[in-house]
Amino acid sequence: MKHTGDGSHTTVRDLAKCAGVHPSLISELLRGEQRTASAEVAAAISKRIGTDLLVLWAPDQRTATVATPELAEAKSA
Repeated sequence: MKHTGDGSHTTVRDLAKCAGVHPSLISELLRGEQRTASAEVAAAISKRIGTDLLVLWAPDQRTATVATPELAEAKSA
């Protein structure tokens, strides 16, 4: 595997250990055979290789609406 964001070398096994998953899942993600991972796994992989989560993973659901005073007023009307 290539170097991480901090320049250190990593392996499939290392990524799997950091994410708490079997190495085969990491291999399948790298080969494109597996296209998704849980948010926890994605965050752990992103953290280990030193990149932002959204650089590697695209959300598959709508993002949450931020609660604002205007939104609260609209809901209560």
